Amino acid sequence: MKREFLMLLFFLSLLVGCSREDSILPRYKAEKAFFKAGKLYQRILINPALAQKEDYNRTIAAYRKVTDFESQEKELKGLATKARLKIAQLWLAQKDYLPAIDEYQKVLEKSDQDPDLQASVRLSIAQIYEEMGDLQKAIKEYRHLAQSCFASSIGRRPQKELLPVPLQVPRLYRRLGKRAEDEYGWARELYQGIVARWPQSPIALLAQNQIATSYADQGEWVKAKDALDRIVKEYPQSPLLPQILFTIGNIYAERLKSPNQALLTYQRILDGYPQNPLGGQVRLSIGKIYGKKGEPKRAREIFQKVIKDSPQDLFSCAEAQFGIGSSYEAEGKWDQALNEYRWVLDKYPNTQAALRVPLYLADYYSQKEMDELAKQEYKRAVKTYQGMVEKSPKSLFAAYAQERIAQCYIHQKRWKEAVSSLWALTRDFPPSRLVADGYLVLGMLYESQLQDKPGALRAYKEFLRRFPHHPLKENVQKKMEELK
Repeated sequence: MKREFLMLLFFLSLLVGCSREDSILPRYKAEKAFFKAGKLYQRILINPALAQKEDYNRTIAAYRKVTDFESQEKELKGLATKARLKIAQLWLAQKDYLPAIDEYQKVLEKSDQDPDLQASVRLSIAQIYEEMGDLQKAIKEYRHLAQSCFASSIGRRPQKELLPVPLQVPRLYRRLGKRAEDEYGWARELYQGIVARWPQSPIALLAQNQIATSYADQGEWVKAKDALDRIVKEYPQSPLLPQILFTIGNIYAERLKSPNQALLTYQRILDGYPQNPLGGQVRLSIGKIYGKKGEPKRAREIFQKVIKDSPQDLFSCAEAQFGIGSSYEAEGKWDQALNEYRWVLDKYPNTQAALRVPLYLADYYSQKEMDELAKQEYKRAVKTYQGMVEKSPKSLFAAYAQERIAQCYIHQKRWKEAVSSLWALTRDFPPSRLVADGYLVLGMLYESQLQDKPGALRAYKEFLRRFPHHPLKENVQKKMEELK
C-alpha cells in the first residue's frame, strides 16, 4: 500500500511538472520572439534613412510571431498588445497609414478593459487621419475620444495629455472652410465640466487654460484674457502662474493694444517671481513696448539689462541685441545701429534674430534707394546665409537660411537665381512647412515672372508627390488644371 501511494505521488509530480512546463514554455518562446523583434526594430531606429522595405517587413513579421502566441496563452495578451503597437509604429514610419490604423483597431478590440490604452490608441488613429488629410474621419475620431474621456468621466479624471483633443474638432472644421462656432462652444462645455467636477485641481487649471485658448482661436481676446484672469485668481500658488501672467501681458500688448496694462502685468512677474526663467523674455517684451511708444533710449536701457541679467537665454539676448540696433535706428543713428545689428551675427549666430539681420540690412539700403550699397549688402547676405547652410546642412536652421537666400534674389527681382535657390531648398532638406511653401512659391514664380507653364506644372507636381495630404492639395490640383 505504501509503495502504491509513493508511485501515485510520483505520477502526480510528473503531471504537475508537465503542466508548469506547458505554461512556462509559451511565455518563454513569446518573450524570446519579442526580444528578437526588438533587436530588428533597434537596427531600423539607428539609421531610419538607410532602412529598406525588406527591413520593415522582416521586423513586422517578427512582431507578428509574438501576436500568434496570444491564441495559445491568454496571459500573453499584454505582450501581444505591445507587439501590435510596434507593428503600427513600423507602418507609420513608412507612411503606410491604413495598415497602421488596422493594427490599432486590433489593439482596441483586444484591450477593452484598459481605458487609458484605448484613449491613447484612439488618439493615434485620429492623428493618422489628420496627417492623411482625411479631416472628416479625424473629426469623427477626435469627437468620439473627447466624448468618451471627458463627457462621461465622472469619478475618473481624464489624462492631461488628452486635454487638447476637444479643440481639434473646431480647428479641423475651420481647415475645411466651415464655421465652427458651435464646435468651439461644445469644446468649452467639456472643459467647463472638468472645471466643475474637479475644482482647484491641476487638471481643472489646464482645462481653464484650454478655454482661454479656444477664445484666442476665435480672436475673442477679451474673453481669452478673462479666462486666464480666472486662473490667476483661483490658483495663486500654481507654478504655472508666471507663464499665465506672461500670456496675459502679451494679449494686452499685442492684441488689445493696451501697453500700460501690459507693462503692469509684466512688472507683476518681475516683482513676484524675480528668479523665474521668464525674466529675460518679460524684460524683452517691456523693451519692445517702450520702443513702440517712441522711447528708444528707455527701450535700449531695458534691452541692455536683458543681456546683462539673462546671458543664458540666448533667444532673448539675441532679440535684445537686435532691439538695441532698432533703438539707434529710431534715433537716426544708422552707423551705431548697423554696428549693433552686426553684433547679433557675431554674438548669437544660431538664432532667429541672426537669420533676420542680413536680409534686413540689404532691404534697408534698397528702401533708401541706395542701389550700390543695396547690391553689395544683398551679395553679402547671400554669402552669410550660404555659410549658415554649410555649417549645419540638413538642419531646420539651414533650411531657413536657404529660404532667405531665395528671398534675397526675389527682392532683387533676379527670378532665375530665386528659382534655383528654391529648388535647392526643396531638394536638400527634409519635408517641412518651408519645403512645401518652397514648391508653392516656385510655381508662382514660374507662372507670374518667368511665364513658364511647364516649370510651374513641374513644381506643383512635385508638391503633390511629396505632400499628398497637404491642406492646399485641392487648390494646387485646380491650378494645375488651369495651366494644362
